[in-house]
Amino acid sequence: MLAAGAVLTMAVVTTVVQAAPIVVRLQNATYLGDAFATAGGCSDSQSTADLVPVKAVRGCSGSGADATATVDLGETLRDLSEKANGEAVIAGGYSASATLRFFVEELSPNPQHAPATLPVHIKYKISAVAFLGSLTGPSMTTAFALLQLSDFGTPLLSDQRTAACGSQNLGDGPEGPFVALCTPTQGVATVDTIVDLRPDVVFEALAITRADGSVFGGGDSTAFVDPDIFVDPSFPGADQYTLLVSPNLLAAPPSATVPDPSSLDLMVIGVVSLVGGRQLCRWRRRVSRPRWRPATSTR
Repeated sequence: MLAAGAVLTMAVVTTVVQAAPIVVRLQNATYLGDAFATAGGCSDSQSTADLVPVKAVRGCSGSGADATATVDLGETLRDLSEKANGEAVIAGGYSASATLRFFVEELSPNPQHAPATLPVHIKYKISAVAFLGSLTGPSMTTAFALLQLSDFGTPLLSDQRTAACGSQNLGDGPEGPFVALCTPTQGVATVDTIVDLRPDVVFEALAITRADGSVFGGGDSTAFVDPDIFVDPSFPGADQYTLLVSPNLLAAPPSATVPDPSSLDLMVIGVVSLVGGRQLCRWRRRVSRPRWRPATSTR
């Protein structure tokens, strides 16, 4: 029981535990871009592990053919895309290819208590398209796109698309006439599949696009890949996992984290203090307690 004059208050102490910096132990991404056009005899190629530019383009333009290999980077993996494109306007040959190899890891908030696997969405767009126009001679265009995610060489996801157009001579001589025979046009496919990935394990991703053509009369081909990877939002604590990618892949790699209020570990301790403690002690001194005295005889 508190004596009169004592004031009971609660002092709340808040301790903010800063999240430790994320140590990126993933290898750098590597990119190989090639572009070649036979018409005009130009070529442009690049093999590099330096992906600092937001866009890496390999381009070649001849007198009758164009070829480009492009990889677009961004702030997040969702912004990443890769494309190979080739076109021959009248007559010519082209070849364009882009190969991107990078690494990803789902970092758990507490590795010691992490689940065995995580349901991770691999959501991507992929396409391979080939076309032939008015033909004046034997022609062929092809496109190839591949997206693959592997666990130490074992593919967990592998999706490849191909497209091709070839000419057929309906005449009796080399002059034709020619008609185009093409695989069914599929366009851009959007795929969302869930793969069980182990947390805190590095996985390898591979994206390949290629477009080739040898054309008399016009034609083109395009291959495209646009990937995204994230933990299934319905998984408990999904927002606590951090997707790491090769440090040179993004414009702003997550080399360290600055915790926001939602991720701060707040430890609140209630401390009881008697603000009026001194007054209470003084009050006790002022109140005299009866002293015990031995009983005296009345006789």
